[in-house]
Amino acid sequence: MKRLFRDYCKPYTGVFLASALCILLSSVFSMLVPQTMRFAIDSVLDGKASFLDSLKGTFSNIQLLTLLALAAVVFALLNMVFSFLFKYLVSLGSEGVIKDMRDGLYRHIAALPYSYFGRIETGELVQKCTLDV
Repeated sequence: MKRLFRDYCKPYTGVFLASALCILLSSVFSMLVPQTMRFAIDSVLDGKASFLDSLKGTFSNIQLLTLLALAAVVFALLNMVFSFLFKYLVSLGSEGVIKDMRDGLYRHIAALPYSYFGRIETGELVQKCTLDV
């Protein structure tokens, strides 16, 4: 198992770590959207005390609602961007691992002695290369 990780997954460690960071950021931004709506409802519409009290003297309620709605849209867009990046990076890393494994298999087959190919049937070799990979 260590050899598998060392040979195939280690070159893509950075890609997988970046994808983990992206899913973490995507989760944070997905949680910020309902929180923004909660602040809009509780602070602006109901008048409960919150960190928006300092802005109430500067902006009207309509302006605060507009700002909070824009913030929710920005958070939703950032959620989508980081979710896309997560999926892209995971597929990039996993497809790279698969390609490296296939290349290793084909290098191994190419390095086999000629006598091996005389003993084995072509269909069996093709089956090993297609089904096993």
